[in-house]
Amino acid sequence: MGVVAIRFPDIDRFGDTDAYYVLASWGGTDALVARDQWLPKGKPLLVSFPKALGEVPEYEELFRTICHSGNPQYICVDPIPATTQGEARNLGRIARENEWQSVTVISQRSHMSRVRILMERCFAGEVRISSNNVESGSYWLRVIAYESGALVKTWLTPGC
Repeated sequence: MGVVAIRFPDIDRFGDTDAYYVLASWGGTDALVARDQWLPKGKPLLVSFPKALGEVPEYEELFRTICHSGNPQYICVDPIPATTQGEARNLGRIARENEWQSVTVISQRSHMSRVRILMERCFAGEVRISSNNVESGSYWLRVIAYESGALVKTWLTPGC
């Protein structure tokens, strides 16, 4: 079941929501590069930018460019802890502060089943899941191993 949830997660049709949330991942990075093609004008874009990404040059430059652009549409946050659970907690807090009723969360395909569980635990509104399929070839083996353990931890650790 875990492998199916990781390889073939439930993905929602991309649609209009109150805000959009790009997670710190390869799929999130690809989405940020193409944001002008999918982000509606004026809609808030929540960007997860953990300090640890500063150690990954290909991420750091893109995230810093967006987060230091001065564009009020972009809301950059450092999740604490620097995990998907920390990202979910940020969503819950910021959504309450901004009275959002719906959000589209964007990451990579292998991450989405766990993302849905955690985001729905921390945010009472509608959570839509959109993914970029950046995984391929032998990378899937590593991803399935990592995400299987992370998914079990998510199932065993209730609450936001």
